[in-house]
Amino acid sequence: MKRTNIALLVLAGLLALWDLTQGQTITQDTSWFRNGTVSALTRYLDGQRVERCVFYPTGEVWMIAEYDPVTELQDGDEFWYWRNGEAQHACIYVRGYAHGEAYWWDESGNWTKTELYVESRRVPLDDFYKYFPSDEYEAEPDPSAFALKAKGQ
Repeated sequence: MKRTNIALLVLAGLLALWDLTQGQTITQDTSWFRNGTVSALTRYLDGQRVERCVFYPTGEVWMIAEYDPVTELQDGDEFWYWRNGEAQHACIYVRGYAHGEAYWWDESGNWTKTELYVESRRVPLDDFYKYFPSDEYEAEPDPSAFALKAKGQ
């Protein structure tokens, strides 16, 4: 009787372990600085990377990037922050390339410059509508709108 119970317990454990490995989805991966604060946090959707957040050693958010869950290439908004929480840089990625307008701000939150990128190459702003025809592209109203988006407002 005792052997039967032990065998059933072992079998139940093996079945439970097998069940845990089937369809398991990792939801986030975290790395740490030696001081114990989070260094980076990567979020997954059905096992595919969708967002990465990098932190300063003191715990403030440094960078957030979005990824396409199918290709795992950077795709979507990318925001960089100063330690005081103000947006430092914002741009859009398409299929792994910086593509579109990119904005920079100083530590006080004042807009400093805008640049245009086409497949990660900087091009003159005068060529904007050469790459982004006005009938195909709805531009951000101004850099301050992107700054508010960076702050989650």
